[in-house]
Amino acid sequence: MEDVKIIKNSKNEEVVGVLEWMISNILMSIPIVGTIMTLHWSYSDNVKNSKKIWARSMVAFWGGVFIFIGSLIQPFNKLLGIVIILIGVGLIIIIKGQAGAERENVINEGQVQSIEIMKVWKWVILVTVSTIPIIGHIAISIVAVSSKGSKKNWAIASLLTVFITQALFYLMSLGVVGAIGSFATDFTR
Repeated sequence: MEDVKIIKNSKNEEVVGVLEWMISNILMSIPIVGTIMTLHWSYSDNVKNSKKIWARSMVAFWGGVFIFIGSLIQPFNKLLGIVIILIGVGLIIIIKGQAGAERENVINEGQVQSIEIMKVWKWVILVTVSTIPIIGHIAISIVAVSSKGSKKNWAIASLLTVFITQALFYLMSLGVVGAIGSFATDFTR
């Protein structure tokens, strides 16, 4: 028989909306704020479970990135390489054992409901694949079409964030090119 977890606050089981994922993505892109918010989302009791598990996967992802970078630096600077590797291992150890369940049975308002929760390692794989140019966009598009709930909303928000960022970059580059062009024209007169 499967375990039944009693939830006192069903708010943690709600689906994370697209706008909330977009705001999370924007906050993650701010250097120090992103780190603090990721750790907050990983361990706060007031965060929806799918977002909590996603935040833990981000900690594990960055742990892997630190280990990779440390292994590249280590032949040139042993101490710095070892310190970076240890930081990466520490990040992974922080989330070890908190992977979450694939499916949990919960009692919500007197009824047993089965709620799908994605495991941390699946989020890590998804986030890692999403960083690969073109392949990542295809993978996120597939997730957006084929998934449900928070995972689908995350994929839609990620695609929207990428497209908005690219559009803003394009518009800024037009402004910069236009400014340089007008400067060059004024300079030659």
